[in-house]
Amino acid sequence: MAKVLLVHPWNFHEEGINYTPKQLQQIWRNAPLGLVLLATELQNAGHDVKICDLERNLIVNGGDIDQALMQLKNLIENETPDFIGITILSIRYIEAQRIINLCNEIRQNATKSFKIVAGNIHSSSEPELTFNENPALDAIFIGEADDPFKKFIEGVSLEKIQGVAYRQGDRIIQNSEWLVSDLDALPFPNWNFIDTQFYAAPNFSAHGRKDKPARSLDIITSRGCVYHCSFCVYNKARYRCNSPEYVIGNIEFMLSSFDIDSIYFLDSSLGNNRRQLVSICEILIEKGLNSKFKWSANMRSNQVDEDILKLMWKAGCRKLLYGFESGSQRILDLMKKKCTVEQNSTAAKLHKKLGFPYHASMIMGFPGETVKDLKLTLNWLKKNRPPVVGINTYVPLPGSEDYLKLKSEGKIKVQDPNIWRLLGEVNNKEGQIFSDVPTEIFWKYYEKMQALSMEFRDKENKYFKE
Repeated sequence: MAKVLLVHPWNFHEEGINYTPKQLQQIWRNAPLGLVLLATELQNAGHDVKICDLERNLIVNGGDIDQALMQLKNLIENETPDFIGITILSIRYIEAQRIINLCNEIRQNATKSFKIVAGNIHSSSEPELTFNENPALDAIFIGEADDPFKKFIEGVSLEKIQGVAYRQGDRIIQNSEWLVSDLDALPFPNWNFIDTQFYAAPNFSAHGRKDKPARSLDIITSRGCVYHCSFCVYNKARYRCNSPEYVIGNIEFMLSSFDIDSIYFLDSSLGNNRRQLVSICEILIEKGLNSKFKWSANMRSNQVDEDILKLMWKAGCRKLLYGFESGSQRILDLMKKKCTVEQNSTAAKLHKKLGFPYHASMIMGFPGETVKDLKLTLNWLKKNRPPVVGINTYVPLPGSEDYLKLKSEGKIKVQDPNIWRLLGEVNNKEGQIFSDVPTEIFWKYYEKMQALSMEFRDKENKYFKE
């Protein structure tokens, strides 16, 4: 049996902030589902596993990051783990580096040594750079780490493990990626590894509630995506999905084990497998689960019609999020969205007809975008008037097709670690604008669209149900 500590980095924006309970109710915060699932798998294999959730600890400590890091230090020294795994998203890369360095300092002074490893999208996308900038790392897991990490802690030699990168002298070896073939073979995530009361505390933001806050946790019913939007990295792996029966079983486990009344489906689009979606809805209705919780999901405009929306509403869905992105077909085609402006408009009209709340996500600043394209997006918003609009500046996610292209063209320079905060976060005015629109004009259109979103929030929500 190995002792494993998994670490979830914090959000640097929240350092020094002591939130009030009322403020926390307005912040949409996703729990570290991937770490929870990995911890569950390792525990089921007989290992002693703990998660150190620094995002939660920072908030509970009133924004005191020194105290949160001291808690991590004490945990390592008291638990003496054999392996420490750190999950790295690009926006939290600098924070992950601090964690790696702290772990290495402890290791150098400890009587018992341990391995330090990393995983998730950032290190998967830039394994060589991550190794070079973090010499304390012993291994990096590429893509899905379920089986590779388990084999690693059980002593299988690195050469024989798929989905791992490691040093061999002065070289960095990257083995072929590993993918879960049968998602139904995975256990239901055991949320007891983290503070569920923190993440499922009453919240208005995640599901767009106006009157009664939601107590919500997340679920995912698939991996990969059937579409290949150029700015996205979640489509790198082939698409696989759980059976409807597995999904319902997971939902029943969550409802019976944790104090929640809402669930958010994190799939890139819940409509990627219509047969699965229809079956999930029908079983929820048949079992009466649609009266026990409400749910929200991500969706694509080319996957909806009136029948599926009515079925989803009956099954308990109360909000959908669409990546409409642009009012310019030229930009949608450059993004490889595989949907049309007309389909986006049709989806918006259907939602208004049915009174079905939805969130429209728009992107500004795509490479090659012009003022004409921004005008088309502005006009699309004025015409369709979504009740909730997210105006987001374009960021090419590390590992995506756009990221690799822009990097090869010298338009993204990774030598500065702060670049990862800018590439991992939308709406940062210090970030790079990749479109062909002059900076001053770009931000004027941004402000115009933000003003529209506020107007729609005040005037359009009356047409939609709670």
